[in-house]
Amino acid sequence: MKKVYSNIFLETPSKEIHRIKNLRLRFIIFFLKSLFYSIMVFFSNGLGIKFHFYIAINSFIAFFKKKINFNNLFFYTTNPLDSFRYFEFHYAFKFIRKIKVSSYLDISSPRFLPSYIIQKKKLNNACILNPDQNDIILTKEIYKWIGIQNRCNFYNDIIENCQFNLNSFDLISSISVLEHIPPDNVIHAIKKIKTLLKSDGYFLVSVPVAKIAFDEYINFNEYNLQELSSDGYYFGQRFHDTNLIKELFIDNFGLPVFSKIYGEKVNGFFNKNRFEKINYINYPCYKESYIFYKNYKKYSNIDELPGLGVAIYLFKNTSEN
Repeated sequence: MKKVYSNIFLETPSKEIHRIKNLRLRFIIFFLKSLFYSIMVFFSNGLGIKFHFYIAINSFIAFFKKKINFNNLFFYTTNPLDSFRYFEFHYAFKFIRKIKVSSYLDISSPRFLPSYIIQKKKLNNACILNPDQNDIILTKEIYKWIGIQNRCNFYNDIIENCQFNLNSFDLISSISVLEHIPPDNVIHAIKKIKTLLKSDGYFLVSVPVAKIAFDEYINFNEYNLQELSSDGYYFGQRFHDTNLIKELFIDNFGLPVFSKIYGEKVNGFFNKNRFEKINYINYPCYKESYIFYKNYKKYSNIDELPGLGVAIYLFKNTSEN
């Protein structure tokens, strides 16, 4: 598969400083701007705004109960979701809204989606899996102040090593995760997921997509899970084309029950936006919902994409394992 090398992290930190130095004043301004853009997107039928408010409201409650500090409040109320999360969260819950779920496994998805599913589906024994120890520690802390930590079992491991019983789960979710598993291992992870689903269970998954598939290597070990390659880069993620989606998912689960694809309107916007978001302290994080709304749109298939996008699928396991 084609390899693309991306220097997405500056070798020397940006020397920018926040334009507004007073932290409390900055919070008030950022929060009001975030609220303004979110409301504007909401009334324009943009995606995912209810999740934006879900995170912000829970953060305020936790702050007034003294479960989180002011810095946490600042972060979770002004920049609760990143870019494609508005799209992914919106369709993820829409796809599973009418599905009866009693046993649930999440594999490293952005943590506020599983928390929302656990609360809305009134689950009491959800399994939360993440190989990044620091990430799962943070997830435990957040689920504690949301009030659902006692309804979850946490596992710090990769999916291939987990010893769950076969045919255990009504629903397995993995949002924006499998693309980060190295090429030699991803098919084993997918086959393991299939064995863990009940015969009529559902697999909810999203992955980055492009007209021509490629592996992206980056100049930073973002999740502390990769080894440095011989060319001095780390495997970052995989962008899937139509053939790779078929090979990895459709050949294992059959055609999806539901699917949606969103991508950039202009080729190159995603990479430019990602670089600015990572490296520049004055990036307008408070308008992330609006940035996504203005620069991405729905496509009927991967081959229509002018550049990069994300596809989300709900598969039903209709065969016995």
